[in-house]
Amino acid sequence: LHAASRRGFADIVRRLIAAGAPVEVTTKRNETPLYVASLAGHADVAACLLENGASVDSAFMPLRHESRTPTALVAACIRGHVDVVRVLLRHGACVHARDTDGVRLLELQTSRHRHLVARMLLDRGARWDGEHP
Repeated sequence: LHAASRRGFADIVRRLIAAGAPVEVTTKRNETPLYVASLAGHADVAACLLENGASVDSAFMPLRHESRTPTALVAACIRGHVDVVRVLLRHGACVHARDTDGVRLLELQTSRHRHLVARMLLDRGARWDGEHP
């Protein structure tokens, strides 16, 4: 499931899920199929996984000395995958997530001049002060 998710093979992902593959299975690094699909920019695969029970905010890897863990939304934002961000937000991804350095997603997107993604985050309730609404 991970290989198909990483490569964007949505039809194979659907077949594997239909055959009983668990959507929350993790690699040795604790990467979920949703995380690898989001990192690679495959919105159709991300949507398929979410529609079949993948957790939108599951983090990929607990860090040894950090409490923050990157989510699929963090991965998609860092890579600038607008279509994946749109899918994740539509499924309720937390806009208050931070990257592994503790930087808020909204701050990260504006610093990288990704204004469309920043606008999408603001529309879903992200705030400049980092406070939850």
